[in-house]
Amino acid sequence: MSERHPKKTRRIDLAQTVTILANIGVIAGIVFLTFELRQNNAQLASQFRTSFYAMRSELESDFIRNSGGIADSLQTTRTPRPGKSSSRKRSPRGGARLG
Repeated sequence: MSERHPKKTRRIDLAQTVTILANIGVIAGIVFLTFELRQNNAQLASQFRTSFYAMRSELESDFIRNSGGIADSLQTTRTPRPGKSSSRKRSPRGGARLG
């Protein structure tokens, strides 16, 4: 009554082994590429911040260097303050009037 089933042994041949190893290699390559891309993005962001702040610093230093000339030109176009001798008198509204 009892039938004997022959043992089915699953034998992996060489082609399957190579295919499995190749698939594992592809997955490992994708994982490695993901880490590389993240690292590259972080490096690019850091480089952008560095160049942005360097440019900002350069613009600020140029502004500070040139602000003396701007202040002198503004000083010559301003109306004199009350109390200084001038031919202009201040109007009640704050503007200058001749008189």
